[in-house]
Amino acid sequence: MEEIADKKKNGLNEDYLLLVEHNPVYTIGRDGSKKDLLVSEVFLQEHDIECYNVNRGGKITFHGPGQLVGYPILNLKNFEKDILLYLKKLEESIIILLKKYGIEGKRKEDFPGVWINNKKICAVGIGINRWVTRHGFALNINTELDYFNHINPCGFVDKKATSIYQETGKEYNLNRVMEDYLQIFREVFKIKKIDRKGV
Repeated sequence: MEEIADKKKNGLNEDYLLLVEHNPVYTIGRDGSKKDLLVSEVFLQEHDIECYNVNRGGKITFHGPGQLVGYPILNLKNFEKDILLYLKKLEESIIILLKKYGIEGKRKEDFPGVWINNKKICAVGIGINRWVTRHGFALNINTELDYFNHINPCGFVDKKATSIYQETGKEYNLNRVMEDYLQIFREVFKIKKIDRKGV
């Protein structure tokens, strides 16, 4: 992601959407700290969980198996040079995707991401440098939600995570969700052609 974003800052024309499934990892954004990590380094080592500080907005979140993580790498000079609008379009793309599976996701004012009542189903955290985007979203599909019990997700002590499986009782193939999302992303951002790197 960082390599492609740097190339785009230096003139690479193509837009990318990287769609990945991570091994278990906690990432701490620019506004976060390890105080929201509720387990020890020993626990992380024993459970093969990594932890990194990253240059996106937001605090701590989890990435791991059963979760679709998307990294759009776009030059916003070719779209709208509006960071808030870009964030809202990312949220909108997830809300449209969830409707396909019978789930009504919503925005929560002042709290980025997509929510179902008081539970977050998709975290959104972005980084933008010279109008080139990096980082993106993490959508819980069949994610093991116990991982979120070891952190204050996004810094919250009173809010929980949920998943498509938790809300519907159905497991969904990650590749199927990926293909559905790719089409929606292209429609929301009005992109005719996009290079994608998958799981």
